[in-house]
Amino acid sequence: MKKLFTQANISITNTQIEKLSKYSEFLLEYNKKINLTRITVPEDIIIKHFIDSVIILNYIDIPQNAKLADVGTGAGFPGVPLKIFRPDIDLTLVDSLNKRVVFLEQLLDLLSLDGKCVHARGEELSRKPEYNKKYDIVTARAVANITDLKKYCMGFLKESGKLIALKGVSEEINEGTIYSYNLTNGDGRRIIELSSTIQSL
Repeated sequence: MKKLFTQANISITNTQIEKLSKYSEFLLEYNKKINLTRITVPEDIIIKHFIDSVIILNYIDIPQNAKLADVGTGAGFPGVPLKIFRPDIDLTLVDSLNKRVVFLEQLLDLLSLDGKCVHARGEELSRKPEYNKKYDIVTARAVANITDLKKYCMGFLKESGKLIALKGVSEEINEGTIYSYNLTNGDGRRIIELSSTIQSL
């Protein structure tokens, strides 16, 4: 794991390696009961899930103690790996499937991480007073096209907030700041950074 992270220009500690190893083992075991990921080769989990989550930190400045909502988090990506690397983040994991939320609650407990897990659709949750305009950062990985993502996510953001979308290379995107990179296996990826001042449609 350390070699793969180093190849991606990400420094990693032994504690982070230990937590990610537990994460991978728990994910693969739980995946036998509930379909959480199609990626089941340990090295691919490291590259396509873990590195592809925390590589955000190479491009985006996340403020200290930022409130971050990970919408459509699925098996916890990118929110949980980000929390492992940045324990100061105030993390909320949002998913529309309760079975995944149950997994996430057990995962956070296993890894001794603080965080809130919420069973809800992002566009509905973002209208509730306790979530509306309360977050510095919203992340979304492989959730929807950029137009729909704005509808789902912009309501969470404070006036100075940012929506960070993790994407492949197929979708045509002509807004926001775009950071392009390749994973160590050669897969092309993009990070799309949108300011909360860009209105949802």
